[in-house]
Amino acid sequence: DTGSITSGFGAIDNGTSGIRTNTFTAETAFVPDASDGAALGTTALEFSDLFLADASTIQFGADQDVTLTHVADTGLLLNTTMKLQFRDAAIHISSTADGDLSIAADDEIDLTSTLIDINGNATVSGTLGVTGIATFTDDIIIGDGKTIGSASDVDAITIASNGQLTLTQTLIGTALDISG
Repeated sequence: DTGSITSGFGAIDNGTSGIRTNTFTAETAFVPDASDGAALGTTALEFSDLFLADASTIQFGADQDVTLTHVADTGLLLNTTMKLQFRDAAIHISSTADGDLSIAADDEIDLTSTLIDINGNATVSGTLGVTGIATFTDDIIIGDGKTIGSASDVDAITIASNGQLTLTQTLIGTALDISG
């Protein structure tokens, strides 16, 4: 049968069978019969594409505490201090404060590229291991009384706060000029 349903018709209830149409138009909202009461698609009948307007949001949770918002011509915005998690809660990307990006992992963060460009100051609070050549285009400054060494002689050179240099090994060289 063909036909149309006009304004004031009321609810459609055809028992257990579904309603089929080429295009379904909702004027206000398309809602399930209860909170968490219906799925959009199934494991065997997935929808293909989802088209959302500029500034649209996808809201997650019964209280909509996590939102993903489309920012026109820019990208997607995850709200406030929410996290994008991978595998478990210990591995995530988040923003802990305005202007701060936090990347956390309980074991390792692996950056793989032929060049990693850091534009800004970098602070390493643990041990920095470099397996290649370290090239510096400016001064190298170490803390007062700290040492420079090798794996077998970790304190070969010490520089005191007054600039005094202490060597723990014999200085070997063909030319040495010490003035001052």
